[in-house]
Amino acid sequence: MIFIPKPIIDESKILEAARNLIGEDFVNPEIATDGADHIVYKIKTTSLKNFVIKTGPDAATDIHVLMKLERHNFKVPQVLHHTKIQQEDTVYPLFVMTSFSGTALKDIEPSKKYLYIKLVLDEFKKFRSIKTPARAGYIIEVDAGKDWPWKEFLMRNINGENPAFDWQAVLQHKNIDRELLKKAMKQAEKKISTLGDNLELSLLHTDVNEANIFVKEEQLEGIIDWSDAKYGDWIFDFARFRMNIRHRMDDAALKEYSSGIQFSDAERQRERIYYLLNVLDYTNWYVVYGWDEMVTIQMDLLREIQREFATQLK
Repeated sequence: MIFIPKPIIDESKILEAARNLIGEDFVNPEIATDGADHIVYKIKTTSLKNFVIKTGPDAATDIHVLMKLERHNFKVPQVLHHTKIQQEDTVYPLFVMTSFSGTALKDIEPSKKYLYIKLVLDEFKKFRSIKTPARAGYIIEVDAGKDWPWKEFLMRNINGENPAFDWQAVLQHKNIDRELLKKAMKQAEKKISTLGDNLELSLLHTDVNEANIFVKEEQLEGIIDWSDAKYGDWIFDFARFRMNIRHRMDDAALKEYSSGIQFSDAERQRERIYYLLNVLDYTNWYVVYGWDEMVTIQMDLLREIQREFATQLK
């Protein structure tokens, strides 16, 4: 199993680099989020301007995507400055971006989260306008000329060709239902093979969860954390959002999702496939990062999927 630890970088080194970029000192900088493999600071300057600093192994993807999106009217942060810092033998990208003043959706009262579902869906529909220059894959690699057919890119996670997915190690985790996971993986392989070869491919966020969604005054303020961005079928992001809704929100939010997606029958079928793939993907990641409680939740979601499959066959 590949474990991807959060980088250990001296706070003084991060803040010094940011000061040099901004040209001002900071007042009480604070950790803004507990990311899995990155470090984020929320800062206020002596002139009372608010910024966010981010660094980590995938921060280069954030920079790449946000600079690509700045020419469009999307609700995302703006990159103001970027550089690199070194900790021992490792170099990390670091950037300063604009700060949202609202609240993360995860911190909204649970009974009111449903109010924001359609707003999120509408914003993600806009990202379809950012088309891939070639085929599917990690956005920096595709923009540099390396890509995959979409079905092959998805299959690499399931068959272990992507080295970040060691399923034999995942199967040994104490909270894994081994037979359930094996069955779901076989179903995933079969369902990937049914996807069309000429699907519309565009920008994907791929981590559409409520910690990455900021709202303010009952409006969507912005979408953050683009470090996992890829090119693929736009419906994939919607399935990721449904997975998050399912285990972090309530039936009212799910109802808003179902009414807000407005998919054709073919699109809805693809969403079901991507929902299964997202549950499997995050089963792997929760094992990698040692989030045992979330592993258990993913098993519960897989059981629900099996019940849905059984109902469809009747």
